[in-house]
Amino acid sequence: MQKKYPQTVKAISLNVDHDEEGEPSQELQKEVLDKLTELNLNVTNILSSTIFDDVLDRRDIFGVPAALVFSADGKLLKKFDGGFSYEEDVIPLIEETLKKSTGD
Repeated sequence: MQKKYPQTVKAISLNVDHDEEGEPSQELQKEVLDKLTELNLNVTNILSSTIFDDVLDRRDIFGVPAALVFSADGKLLKKFDGGFSYEEDVIPLIEETLKKSTGD
């Protein structure tokens, strides 16, 4: 979606894997970067220094993967976790939101 709508959509990945408390290790940071490169994902990536369960609890997320869609003003539009599809769930919501914001 970010490639299709570069002026209006911003994708951010949050990696909650942890191999120790505190900052993610250099090894983990390299693994994440390698995976993003392999998947050809050009997105902002954040490596959480917060423990996995705490991250999920703060956003009331059932499990990963999860996708949270926010409006341009930062309002949470919808949270997807557990069984969802980017093609059938996330992308249509983003496209519908973009149409509403442009009046199409």
